[in-house]
Amino acid sequence: MKKPLIFALVIVTQILATSSSAESKSYRIERVAILAQVNPDGSMDIRESRTYRFRGQFKWVDYRLPIKGFSSIENFTLRDGDMAYRPSDSEERGTYEMQIGEEEFYVKWFYRASNENRTFVLSYRVTDVLKVYPDVAEVYYQFIGTGWDHGAGEVSVTVKLPAGANLDEIRAWAHGPLWGNVAIEDAATVGLDISNLPKRRYWEGRILFPARLV
Repeated sequence: MKKPLIFALVIVTQILATSSSAESKSYRIERVAILAQVNPDGSMDIRESRTYRFRGQFKWVDYRLPIKGFSSIENFTLRDGDMAYRPSDSEERGTYEMQIGEEEFYVKWFYRASNENRTFVLSYRVTDVLKVYPDVAEVYYQFIGTGWDHGAGEVSVTVKLPAGANLDEIRAWAHGPLWGNVAIEDAATVGLDISNLPKRRYWEGRILFPARLV
């Protein structure tokens, strides 16, 4: 009669241990810092730093960007401190897998982290991001899409425009949660910042500047 009881206790202990392990493993996106340089040819170079706080051991993370408001993605690179990641389907540490579909750009990369903060830097160029009208050029871009199942503690976006405008020729709006901020810092710089961006909520900007600059 004792053996079934002992067996049951072992099973319960294993379940509780597994549950405790699952609960203790989590991550948070502490900060996203994006620098976007608008180019006169209609493209935009983006450097995105993503800082994660890992609790427990992790081996991979992924990134999703909706293909919206531009034609293609070029010159993708990924770094983690001094490590430059390379494309591969081996799932080895220091590699990434990339997929470009009709609606989404997707990257999954592999590393090793345990109870620490890590910052990954993604760089790429998006093409045909500008709309040019007779009097103004427009950047309308979704910097954070809705495909994230984790929110971000802080999002800071800096958009650098082509030089040559006057301050009163720049207009800018932010779209997303109402507590975000937009600031025209000078005639070539617009900031779009928000704290505590919830999961599955987008953060985008619309900027107008003189058409003569492109």
